[in-house]
Amino acid sequence: MERLRAEAAAAGRGPDAIGAVLRVDLPPGSSTADAAATHAFVDLMYLPGAAAGGAAALRLAEEVPAAV
Repeated sequence: MERLRAEAAAAGRGPDAIGAVLRVDLPPGSSTADAAATHAFVDLMYLPGAAAGGAAALRLAEEVPAAV
């Protein structure tokens, strides 16, 4: 998150203008240790053009970090 905010500031955007949410769905019986996450995934499937796959999906994957 620190890097994300630094990149936003470098791009002339307020660093607090960037928000992120990480949702972890654990199966029943999981422990709090099971909830620890070291990576996050941004699902692009609902962005316009993502369903086309291939080059369109790769373009979207490049555009998202650039938009941050």
